[in-house]
Amino acid sequence: MTAHQIKNNNLIYEIIFVFIICLTALSLRSNGFKDKGRTTFDEALYVHMAYEMSFDIRHYNAINYSRQYVSRRPKKLPDYLWKKIFKHPPMYCYLILNSYKIHNNFGLQKTPIKRQAVRVSIWMGVLTVLAVYLIGRFISGPLVGGLAALFLTIDPVHWICSQKIWMETTITFFMVLSGLFYLYALKKEKGRIIFYILTGLSIGCAALTKYPGALAIVAVFLYTLFNRRDILKQPKWILIPGFMFLALLDWLFWNFDVYGIGFFLGEGKGFDDIRVGYTVLKKIIPLIVFAIGLFFGSVYLWKKKKITEIFQKTTVPSILKNKIVWMLIAAGTALFIARDDLIKIISALSLKYEPPTSWRMGFFAREPWYFYLKRLFLYFPIYIFAYFSPFFVGWRRKNPQSSLPVYFAGIICLFFILWGNYQSRYILPAVPWLLILSAYTIVNINKQIMALKNANLRTISLVILWAIVGLSIAKAVQVDLLLAVTNKPCYF
Repeated sequence: MTAHQIKNNNLIYEIIFVFIICLTALSLRSNGFKDKGRTTFDEALYVHMAYEMSFDIRHYNAINYSRQYVSRRPKKLPDYLWKKIFKHPPMYCYLILNSYKIHNNFGLQKTPIKRQAVRVSIWMGVLTVLAVYLIGRFISGPLVGGLAALFLTIDPVHWICSQKIWMETTITFFMVLSGLFYLYALKKEKGRIIFYILTGLSIGCAALTKYPGALAIVAVFLYTLFNRRDILKQPKWILIPGFMFLALLDWLFWNFDVYGIGFFLGEGKGFDDIRVGYTVLKKIIPLIVFAIGLFFGSVYLWKKKKITEIFQKTTVPSILKNKIVWMLIAAGTALFIARDDLIKIISALSLKYEPPTSWRMGFFAREPWYFYLKRLFLYFPIYIFAYFSPFFVGWRRKNPQSSLPVYFAGIICLFFILWGNYQSRYILPAVPWLLILSAYTIVNINKQIMALKNANLRTISLVILWAIVGLSIAKAVQVDLLLAVTNKPCYF
């Protein structure tokens, strides 16, 4: 068999594997929704608004639904539900509207309307699994891509959100898609410009689903600044923010048409999320200013050859160059920070432990700042590899693209930690990137273990590594059986 035939056979096996993984993800999420878990207020609202848009595409608000809701359950609803335009951009409801049209065109009108609506979340979840495979494959090969896709398929947070009529799965898909297109933009010699355009449009669609989707442009910019600075000097990079803005242009004009000058004065309050996001960013503006100043100061000193002189005169102890030492320091710091929670975390790793859920707002109000990092780990311990992935990715060496997920995951996690309104579904846009990093780190550690010369040490290390992976998968499956399959949680 020739090398070409072997390559073709491997590609066929890959396609079969990806097809099975995607089909499994589709089946699990579809069956989970059929279990008819209790519908949240947001889910019923999106179903209703999309239905009203089928009669008037510009009728995008919650007023009629809010009136019906108050007539059944007299209570004060938030002000944004009574505004002329709903606070979130319309991409998600527009996709639901198209799901209604597809069902109607294929004679499937008898399908319950909620099931028609949830198909958007389900398919966005499945497409994210496919995109994650492609990113993992691009970064480090089919094994990383396959592991990442498998992890995402059984991840409890992604599974639960994918079978709910929530917009988080959609914003996650577009953010992951933007990263995939950007990787192709940096690699392809022919047709590179189209991938820059698609990157910008994907980020625009993410922001048009929910404003935090614009965080993708921050991740892309920082990655480019520190890994591919030459790209920033090329005019075509401007296509990314340009087409992102173009995707949002109609939404901006729409708000201005409805609210007029009051739109800029905050009358419509359709951009509440942006204002809150700015409040979050204000907390780290001094750090950002300091980092920018440090960067430009370093560039200036570098050009003046001052830094070179400093490095030549400075001797760094070898122990400070040891990656293992810094990993131990990081682990020790993490244990110290979470010291009050350690007993709870260890006990929650039991396969008999059921994670708490609630239908009460503010259920996680008193959680520590590392809520998301802890919650993801408790649902699926495989995330521990993602947390240590910065020690394994190639920052400026042979494989710099492997650091792109660190930028995406880091920016998203930092933003929502600072946001402070803890709900597991909010962190979903970081989940695919973290699982790619977990897969990458596992494969990287496995390669390093296989390179050990001591056979006994090699065997013991491999058993420990894959035992951790196996137990992590078992824990995820246990949480899936309790929460995802039953489709019962709201705040989880």
